[in-house]
Amino acid sequence: MVEILSSVLGGNFIGGFELPSGERGQYTNVGHFFLALDPGVFGEQDHDFENYLDIPTNYLRETLPSDPSQPVLVPGDPEWDVHAERSANGIPMTDKLMDEIREVCASTDAEFVLGSDYKG
Repeated sequence: MVEILSSVLGGNFIGGFELPSGERGQYTNVGHFFLALDPGVFGEQDHDFENYLDIPTNYLRETLPSDPSQPVLVPGDPEWDVHAERSANGIPMTDKLMDEIREVCASTDAEFVLGSDYKG
C-alpha cells in the first residue's frame, strides 16, 4: 500500500526503476504521500477515538511475547521510550559535534548555551 500511494499514485519510481519502462533512472525519483485524517468525523457522535484506540493497543502490549526479554510493542512505543529518556537526561551528543557547535558559535559571535561543562 505504501508503494502504491507514494510511488504509483504520483508516477514516481519504485526501487529506483521507472514503472512504464522498467529502466533504472539516473536519479532516484522518490515519491511522497501524506494523509491527514480527523478521527472526529468517523463513527458515532459519542465515539471516543483515543479510548477506543487504547483497547487494541493495550491488547497487543499484553500479548505474551515469544521472547520474554522482548515485549510486544505497537508503533510509536520505542519512540515514546526514547522521548521520555531524553526528556529526563538530555540528548546525547558526541564531543566532535559539541566542538563543531562551539566553533559555529565562536565564528558567528553567538552565545554557546549548551553549558561549558558538557562532556559527551
